[in-house]
Amino acid sequence: MPEALTKGIISRIGIGGILLTVSIFVSVLWRDVYLTVPCLLFSIYFLLNGIQLYRITAGNKFVIVTGRCSFIERTKFRRKISSITFITEAEKLTIKLLIKHQIQNLQEGDWVTVYISRQTPVYDNGESKVLCSYLAIQTGKEEK
Repeated sequence: MPEALTKGIISRIGIGGILLTVSIFVSVLWRDVYLTVPCLLFSIYFLLNGIQLYRITAGNKFVIVTGRCSFIERTKFRRKISSITFITEAEKLTIKLLIKHQIQNLQEGDWVTVYISRQTPVYDNGESKVLCSYLAIQTGKEEK
């Protein structure tokens, strides 16, 4: 299993377990339904999400796309990365990836490895492809 996917599985199941423990403590100590139900629902969400990611990874139902970052698009105010464009080495495809979470220290020219599900839709945008979701992403300075 790739390291990035393993970290995703562990973090999601870990967060789900912590939230389940919190919901049990809230239920036992305060007996408040209004605090217990949201914690319980979030824990179920994270646990199911982690299990789904594990099934995709264990069943080898993912694709690895590697390339060199060519353009970084940032938000206006907080300057967070909103999307990156990278070029794959093998097929020379240009792929625009919409970023879901915060990425630190990514610069143009860095290597990007994206793990996507085989069922993820890939949209055509003229000369490039667009990906709106991914399972995990790894970045690095050296060649992979």
